[in-house]
Amino acid sequence: IALGFCAGLGNENTSGGILLICILFLIKFHIQNKKISPKLLIGTLSLIVGYVILMLSPGSRKRVELNDYVYLHQNLFKRLIEGLGKQATYLNMEFWPIVFLAFTISVIVVSVIFWKKNPLFWDGLIFIAGGIASGIVLIASPEGMDVGRPYFGPTILLLIGIMLLIPLKINDEYIKAFYISGILIFTLICSFNLIIGIQNARSFNNQLSMRYSHIKRSK
Repeated sequence: IALGFCAGLGNENTSGGILLICILFLIKFHIQNKKISPKLLIGTLSLIVGYVILMLSPGSRKRVELNDYVYLHQNLFKRLIEGLGKQATYLNMEFWPIVFLAFTISVIVVSVIFWKKNPLFWDGLIFIAGGIASGIVLIASPEGMDVGRPYFGPTILLLIGIMLLIPLKINDEYIKAFYISGILIFTLICSFNLIIGIQNARSFNNQLSMRYSHIKRSK
C-alpha cells in the first residue's frame, strides 16, 4: 500500500505508465488464475489515490498558468498536434534515443521469435507497454516533451521490460554475442551520462536552494 501510494505521487507521466502496468498485471493474473489478486488490487488502488493527489495538486496547475497560459486556452486537438511535433522533432534530433528505441524493438522481435516460452515474456511486454505509454503521453503536456529529463522514467520502465524479456540463459551464440555487446555499449554510455548527470544534479540542486531561500526571505 505504501509503495503504491509513493509510486502514484512520483511523476505525472511515469506514474501514469506504472498505473497502466498495474492494470495490465491485474488483467494477466485474472486471465491465468480466473480471479483477482487482492494484493495487486489494493496496491493499484493505493497508487490511484496517490496519482489523483498528484494530478490535483495546486502547484502544478499554478505552474502551468504562469508558464503556459496560452496552452491552457488551446483545444485538445491542437495541443496534441503541437506536442506530437515537438516530441518527434526532439527524438529525430537526438541520436541515442533512436539507438535505444531500435535496441528495444530488436529485443522484442528476437523474444517473440526465440524466447516466447520465457516465463517472464508477458511481464516484459507489460513493462515495455508502460514505458512507451509514459513517453507518448508527454505530447499532451504543455512542456517537457522536447527535453531529456521527463524520459528518465519511461527509459527505466523500458529497461526493466528488456531485461525481463531476455532469458537468464541464452543458448544461441549469435544472440548471446549481440546481447553482451549491447549491454557493454549501453554500460559505457551510461558511465559517461552518469558523470554529466551528477554535475547537472548539483547545479539544479543549487538553483532549488536559491529559489527556496528567496521564497523564505520574501515570506
